[in-house]
Amino acid sequence: MKTKLFGQKYLQNILWESGKDENGIKVAKLMSDEIYDTSRWSQLHELVFQDLETEKFYRVCYSKGLTEYQEEDPFQFQENGAECVEVEQVEKVVLVWEEVK
Repeated sequence: MKTKLFGQKYLQNILWESGKDENGIKVAKLMSDEIYDTSRWSQLHELVFQDLETEKFYRVCYSKGLTEYQEEDPFQFQENGAECVEVEQVEKVVLVWEEVK
């Protein structure tokens, strides 16, 4: 598994600043931001983004407070950054059951 450490501000800017750095230069592209679970006070998200410098895609998980009183911003407690896993998009076939007509 290939991983890369990305800084806290870099990851927050993907969500809040459309992937632009403090100079307004686009450094990342948001591919998906999905809620995969909730706890009593938080939503758990899976973020997939493209690092435009390397053109590689990465996945990282973060949590976000559910109420205005739950002060928990994405990556708030990861001041040293977060380890992100390199990912690639693959096609999958899904079988479902439908009514006979």
